[in-house]
Order: sequence, then structure tokens, then C-alpha cells
Amino acid sequence: MTIASPIEPPRQAWGPLPGRQAAPSLVRQTGLRVTFSCEVVALQLTALLRTDLLRLQPASRVVAVEMERPEDQKYLALETGFRLGQVELGRDGTIECILLIPTGESVQLPAGAGSFTIEDLRLVPEERHLQLIAARHQLMRVQLTASFEMDNVELSADFRVMAIRLRARGNHVVVRNRAEQAGATFQLQRVELDPAAELRTLFVRLQRSPA
Repeated sequence: MTIASPIEPPRQAWGPLPGRQAAPSLVRQTGLRVTFSCEVVALQLTALLRTDLLRLQPASRVVAVEMERPEDQKYLALETGFRLGQVELGRDGTIECILLIPTGESVQLPAGAGSFTIEDLRLVPEERHLQLIAARHQLMRVQLTASFEMDNVELSADFRVMAIRLRARGNHVVVRNRAEQAGATFQLQRVELDPAAELRTLFVRLQRSPA
């Protein structure tokens, strides 16, 4: 007599529950947008009075983080703000990695402004540019958004997320002086840190489309 093996049902991959739309896989799609609140310390103009370079400083250590792709935001909206920790620079002097510490609270970044109050005016002869120095008592605020990808997560003994390490995805950033507008694309030129390796100054140059 031949002994047959028991019949097993075919194995199937788990699918979405009835009536629910399948969410796109987020594996390897770790693009995040981090928005910083900054103050414009100096503004450099060309001979045609076009913006060329901004010197920025952080207005707050609190940053906003969201998924980079709009279609991913529908399925995963981060419900906590983050505090900016230490920053690592690459060989080119721009941001390579940042450390973010969850605050457990929602974040509302300060609104930007379109008015720049001048305290001093300087010429930059070698570049034939005009540099405007901001009045310290009335610094213009902007929002700077940069792209990152998740690199590392630090957990506590009870597995709470203590910090997230993000790696920069290029040197192009978007600067807005009004949150509801698309803003303009700039390129990070140089970044300065304080002795605690925290962000102190950013130099960004406006990127113009070819004429």
C-alpha cells in the first residue's frame, strides 16, 4: 500500500483586506523632506539686482519632517516634530548627515516673510556683487527644505526611538519666504557648525534656469 502525503493548500501571499486599498510598499523608499526655520543674515545681489547668495542661520532647533513623495504622505504622515541634533559635514563642506530627536509633539514652523530690513551695505568687488546685511532686530525668516534618506535609528532599552540619523540626498534645497508657495531652488555652498557640531550657518546660492 502506498502512503500518500497530506494535501496542503497552495501558499498565497498576504493581500489587502476586503474593501481596503493596498498601500504602496515603502521598502527602499525612505525619502524624507526636512524643513528648517531659518533667518536671513545677509543677502548678496548681482549687478542686475538679482538674488545670488543667502547667508542663513537657524531660527529654531525644531524641524518638520514628512515623506518626500506626495503619494506616500497619504499612507504615512509623521505625527511628531523633531529637534535637530548634531550635524556631520562631507568633504565638500556641506551637510552629509543629521541627527533628529523626536519631540513627541506636533510642530508648526514660524511663517516666513518677504521683507528684508537692511542694517549695512557692502560691495564685493571681486564678484561685482552687492551684499546686504540684515538688521539684527528684524531678521527675515524663511523655510528651507532639503531631501534626506533614513540611515540609522537609535533605540532605548524599552525600544523607544531616541534619535534618527538621516543622510543628505544631494545639495539642492528649496527656500520659501511664504509657506504656501513653491519657493526657489538653491544649492548648498558651505555649512558652518558650532563647537558642539550643531548647525550655525548655511550659505546657499540661487539656481537659475538657463536663458
